[in-house]
Amino acid sequence: MTEQIAQVHNETQAELALRVMTMPADLNGAGSIFGGWIMARLDQAAGLAGGSASSGNVTTVAVKELLFLHPVYPHQDVKVYTRRLRTGRTSMQFHLEMWAADLGKTEATLCATATFVMVAVDEKGKPREISK
Repeated sequence: MTEQIAQVHNETQAELALRVMTMPADLNGAGSIFGGWIMARLDQAAGLAGGSASSGNVTTVAVKELLFLHPVYPHQDVKVYTRRLRTGRTSMQFHLEMWAADLGKTEATLCATATFVMVAVDEKGKPREISK
């Protein structure tokens, strides 16, 4: 991807958690992607990162912050990077960044950032301890 994303990836130990192309069905009335779609992709990426880090299922318990920094448009290549900020007994906190680029372009724009708290859960949906 772009040099800027590579720099963010290297400096923060962020991991690519999700990559998706936006579609016209995800548009709001203003011609950009719905904020709810953006939040859902961030939640999905946090879930993938949390599940991988805890070797099992996780659930979202809090979104401490979500900033919409730049519109996302249809037919863009969207990447979500995650970085674990802390791990507790049953929970993990992640910083997420959503970057979007026009298809075939190398320059990406930081569109959203968020902080999610995920809790590891067992097969009954009860909190479980995270192995460290």
